[in-house]
Amino acid sequence: MRGFVVALCGVVLITGCTTDRATVRASPTPTESASATTDPATPSPTVEPTPIPTPAAAPPRPTPRPTSTHAGVQLLPYYFQVRQLFPVLPPVPEIDYDDPDPADGGDAWYRGLNAAGQPTFAVRSDYVMTPNTAFHEVGHAYQDVLEHRLSPLEVRTTYWTFRGFPGTWDTAVQYSYQQVGMTQWLYSPQESWAEAFKVGMLGGGGEKTWDYGRTINPVAIRAFFQSLAPRP
Repeated sequence: MRGFVVALCGVVLITGCTTDRATVRASPTPTESASATTDPATPSPTVEPTPIPTPAAAPPRPTPRPTSTHAGVQLLPYYFQVRQLFPVLPPVPEIDYDDPDPADGGDAWYRGLNAAGQPTFAVRSDYVMTPNTAFHEVGHAYQDVLEHRLSPLEVRTTYWTFRGFPGTWDTAVQYSYQQVGMTQWLYSPQESWAEAFKVGMLGGGGEKTWDYGRTINPVAIRAFFQSLAPRP
């Protein structure tokens, strides 16, 4: 019996030791515990991916320059009408490419005489031509042609004197340069000439430039311009 008890105790002791070892092995080591603990300072991984930054919008592309004269050719019938009265003008003008986005916000432009002596015109691409605009621009060309045939001083002085304007053409130029915006255009003698030419061709109406209180006579001003023209 005693031997049986001792043996039984031995079994219990061995079993208890085995259980303690199993418990020790199941307990985490300091290293394992530290690795299993989440550091509150470390951000948790997000489920959704980080969004890609939206690229900056590209600047708007400039309006492409047209390679047509669809708007410009509208001026041709008016030019040919003027030339019947002023044959000193070249038979055919040059029409430059239409302008899609003019810096000055204009409708049409006279751009001087080309190498062949032809007046060059350009028109805004979406503009619908009017007699007022067409005759005004051809008026600029007529002045240029006369100044090449005669002399700038003669042409300008004769016009200024005929209109009875104060001062001289040159003093008016200087005064207009001192103005800004449309006021500069208003006092420009070159624009006064073109406006007077327009009125003469229309046979009525008024000029948009400053007339110094000298109301224009459409019939008289047309006869005046015709009197300046030398033979072609």
